[in-house]
Amino acid sequence: MSALDAEIVGERLGLTAGLLEWLRARPLPAGSPSPVLPDDETVCSYLAALAVEVEAWSEILTTRPDPASSPELWWALERVYHDLVSNLGNGAAFAGWPNLPVDGTAPVRHLYIWTFLAAVPDVRQYHAGHGIPDEISWATLRSLGQAVTDSRASGLLFALWVQPLAFRGVHYRIGRLAYDLGGTKVPHLDGADLAVHIGAGQPLEPHDCDQSFAQAAAFFRRHFPRRPVRRFTCHSWLLDDQLADYLPEGSNILQFQRRFQLLPLDEEREERADNVILEYVFERMHTDPLIPDEVLEDLPQTTSLQRAFVTHLRSGRHWYSRTGWFPASAIR
Repeated sequence: MSALDAEIVGERLGLTAGLLEWLRARPLPAGSPSPVLPDDETVCSYLAALAVEVEAWSEILTTRPDPASSPELWWALERVYHDLVSNLGNGAAFAGWPNLPVDGTAPVRHLYIWTFLAAVPDVRQYHAGHGIPDEISWATLRSLGQAVTDSRASGLLFALWVQPLAFRGVHYRIGRLAYDLGGTKVPHLDGADLAVHIGAGQPLEPHDCDQSFAQAAAFFRRHFPRRPVRRFTCHSWLLDDQLADYLPEGSNILQFQRRFQLLPLDEEREERADNVILEYVFERMHTDPLIPDEVLEDLPQTTSLQRAFVTHLRSGRHWYSRTGWFPASAIR
């Protein structure tokens, strides 16, 4: 077989243009360690520890990359794995991993899962080197389980942000919230940031958030003392101050918002969050910029947040992801 390159691999695997360009920009340095895939028994133990649903295990096991039988897939795996483990502890300029092709073969769609399975020993060793307790280590990496569940439902395995950062050792789940070390930058302010992530599935109770912020401040001081945190930052639709027009004064969302000083909104440049909220609140996927009336009419209107979403869009307005911050010194 002739030597592989990005164009050959992309053509044979049917990769998206974005993923192909991403791989092309990551040549494999000479002497880079090749990924070592765990045996089936170890894979199952990892999948259990990572909270991957049992229904997915069989498909994952049958898509194991092999350098002899699937050299193109192995070529891609080596580069994704190298991007992960060569950036342990580094979240700077991270822009997410590109989409895998929705209509690709099962082995291609599971490329990232096998990357994470190969990297479990690497990130666990990194965590141990920083004295990070097993409880937080595994709680952090278990974000993969929810991503697999969500991706199987949507057919996209998957476009990822949180999981590569978790396996790089810069994202940590601490109580109700999760944090990226070196997160969203606030203009004109110096120092390291903790970017706050708000996972779905649990109420955003103020007490739980208070506890998480306090634990996070102590956690990063203890385990990353050379990277002092100056502030907490958040970029989320949950910070859209238009929600105050619809939600009760004492709602958990508004109490969470009030912790943050918002950066000014530029509607011409700001990221619209209509589709993000549709997926987060209603578990519905829609990729077009405008959500049509027939979609809105089919949405449940049980909660004040659900009603706010539909009413706002029907008025001709949009929701936005906003950026806010508050100083770490505010944490008692």
